[in-house]
Amino acid sequence: MLTFLAIALGTFASEDLTCVATGLLIQRGQVGVTQGILACTLGIFVGDVGLWAIGRLFGRAALSWRWTARRLQHDAPRDAREWLDRHAAGAIVGSRFLPGTRVALYVVSGVLRMPITVFSLWAFIAALLWTPTIVLFSATLGEAARRACHLPPATSGSS
Repeated sequence: MLTFLAIALGTFASEDLTCVATGLLIQRGQVGVTQGILACTLGIFVGDVGLWAIGRLFGRAALSWRWTARRLQHDAPRDAREWLDRHAAGAIVGSRFLPGTRVALYVVSGVLRMPITVFSLWAFIAALLWTPTIVLFSATLGEAARRACHLPPATSGSS
């Protein structure tokens, strides 16, 4: 249970590194496949909803700041919300696979008041598609994934 919690919390610091490390733990037999994938998926999903919540709770205030108001066209938030309503599935699932787009899209989804049910559904589906792919890919490639992420080699006496 402690390992499960550590993996889930590790995704808050770095989703990719945690998934790769979990794949390596699976390869070494230190974590079960199901446990590792579920822990990563849960942590990633909770983090995604957390980003939405940050946008929902604090984003509207940022839109009213004079600095922001001068830089946004009057209709920009409404237009963005309409676009997001039409393209929520593709945008959220797609952003899971496009590095550098998730934080901005997930926070903006909260700012624009996308319903939590819609956001959560697509964020969960995206995590279900992406997480096993990365974890199992890392477990399969093992040593090459470890070197690519600059992780230290396993010590012979580790348990």
